[in-house]
Amino acid sequence: MTIFTKKKIKSWTLAFALGGSLMVGVPALERATAPVALSSKATAGQMSLTVFDVGQGDSILAQVGDKQILIDGGPDSTVLERLGNAMPAGDREIDLVILTHPHSDHVNGLAQVLSRYKVDKIMATDVTAPIVSFRTWRSEIMQNNIPVDDPQKIKTERVGDMEYDVLSAGTEAGIRGSEHDGNSDGLNDSSIVGMLKFGQKRFLLMGDATTVIEDKLMAAPDDLKADFLKVGHHGSNYSTSEKFIDAVAPVYAATSVGAKNPYGNPAWRVMQLIKNKGIVGYRTDENGTVTALTDGSSLQVASERVR
Repeated sequence: MTIFTKKKIKSWTLAFALGGSLMVGVPALERATAPVALSSKATAGQMSLTVFDVGQGDSILAQVGDKQILIDGGPDSTVLERLGNAMPAGDREIDLVILTHPHSDHVNGLAQVLSRYKVDKIMATDVTAPIVSFRTWRSEIMQNNIPVDDPQKIKTERVGDMEYDVLSAGTEAGIRGSEHDGNSDGLNDSSIVGMLKFGQKRFLLMGDATTVIEDKLMAAPDDLKADFLKVGHHGSNYSTSEKFIDAVAPVYAATSVGAKNPYGNPAWRVMQLIKNKGIVGYRTDENGTVTALTDGSSLQVASERVR
């Protein structure tokens, strides 16, 4: 393993080359010798997973060639710019869009995505929310006659060589607000939680699920081990227990969070836990968009900025 000289770089990006040294477990500041071009566009036989910097919200794009899975759309139209930069030039079609749950910081941007892109299929629960963007989202689905898969019934989605397995998903009848949920409407724990797989590499994407769901996942027979963790609920104090981190044992973790947000996210406890476990951690408010690239056997991760 090659360890590069530490340099403090204000802004850098990484042109991924899977034939190079695999930089696992190396602190972010030690990963590059000079700024080069970030590419979230995987070449043949590779998958990219991009955690977009969309402010206080979530939006993730998984991509193999011209095949895409978009998970959530962030709080506003920022996702449109991010997609334009990440997807192949001229590609206006997304194979699968997943709405984890209908909070505004996840659904607002998706309502706009449906009006700008041809979407082949959607996965969403029956959980509803009394907000304009959710009504727009539902209206766009009906107007464009987009098929919707129910994660209670369809547990695996396959797009190209990518596989997305549903580990948890709530229902309208089942949501209940609780002090553990971190939100009185109970929507966070209705989140679709999925394990994205490409070759031997696994990416656990938690939506806004809290420790309530983490405990249920650990009690289930599913293998939670993952190479990459998208931290639940923007790294709030309601998510990411030590037992859960130990069960997942990720090499990398990314927290999608807005700078100086009013919720105090991410929690100091969560960030320290990730650090103390030796996990290479990123947060979009400080590192910008985070991109992982894999050929199914090796994995590299880089971000737009280094603190």
